[in-house]
Amino acid sequence: MRYIILALLFSFNSFSQEKFICTASLEIYNRPDEVQVTMYERMPNNIFKRTDTKSEAVSFFNVLKENNEFICLVRTYEYPSLFIVFLYKKEKTFYEQYVWSDEKEFDDSLPLRGTFIKI
Repeated sequence: MRYIILALLFSFNSFSQEKFICTASLEIYNRPDEVQVTMYERMPNNIFKRTDTKSEAVSFFNVLKENNEFICLVRTYEYPSLFIVFLYKKEKTFYEQYVWSDEKEFDDSLPLRGTFIKI
C-alpha cells in the first residue's frame, strides 16, 4: 500500500510541473539577428530551473510572488546583485533584468522582454 501512495504522489508531481519556453529578440543589445531561447521549469519547493537552450547553462530561481496574473522569480548572489524575472500569465510575456551595484555605480542595462509558451 505504501508503494501505491508513493507512486501516486510522484505521478501527480510530474503532471503538475509547468514549463515556460521564452523567446526574445536581442535587437536591443545591437544583435538583431539573434534570438534568446530560455526555459523556466517549475520544480518542487517553490523553485524554478532556468535553462539557456544555447549554452545549456542551468540556474535556479526562488518564487518571490505568484498570483493569477504573474510569477515573480528572483536569483540572488553573494555580491550586491540579483536577477529578477516576471512571467505574465495572461499576456504570455516575460521580463528579465539582471541588476548589480558596487560602491560607486549601478547597473544601467536594458531589460530583456519577450513572449513564452506554456507547456
